[in-house]
Amino acid sequence: MSILRDPPDARLLHAAREGDSDAFGVFYLRHRDPLTRFCARRVGTPEAVADLVAETFATALEVLHGPRPPKIDDAAGWLFGMARNKIADTYRRGAVDDRARQRIGMERLDLQPDEAERILDLAEPGDAVRVAAGLPEDQRRAIYGRIVAQDTYEELSAELGVPESTVRKRVSRALTTIKTRLTETHA
Repeated sequence: MSILRDPPDARLLHAAREGDSDAFGVFYLRHRDPLTRFCARRVGTPEAVADLVAETFATALEVLHGPRPPKIDDAAGWLFGMARNKIADTYRRGAVDDRARQRIGMERLDLQPDEAERILDLAEPGDAVRVAAGLPEDQRRAIYGRIVAQDTYEELSAELGVPESTVRKRVSRALTTIKTRLTETHA
């Protein structure tokens, strides 16, 4: 790869658009596990997770090489937003869409037992998730929406039926509680 060491995502995606396949490989490796974790916490089987991750990256490649590539300021948000849409489509259709993979000629993965285990390990809730589960319902919903689902405060305000400032307070209180409890646990 002909770009800087540990380049920002935007630079990687620009280089990938210009034909540097190594750049997209670096982007893929950087985001594969977080995206897998994200999908694994939303769908039931390792196979569906692997399909969603593959389809999301295939779609990213298609969009990058499309006639009107997006201006990407937040590459992770862009990628996870695509994954959220793919997950929603999966629930509506009852199956993972594989059209983007087919269009770019990507074969369906035969998931090996060790790969399925890795996906399940990524899906395991950590200490922060366990602490968050014990939060009051209003804070739990706010923190899930903002941190996990990556909804904007405006979207959460509309969804929860409370002012945006209230959503911000709930998220702030939830994060403070999680930090405090984790500090106490690991002290």
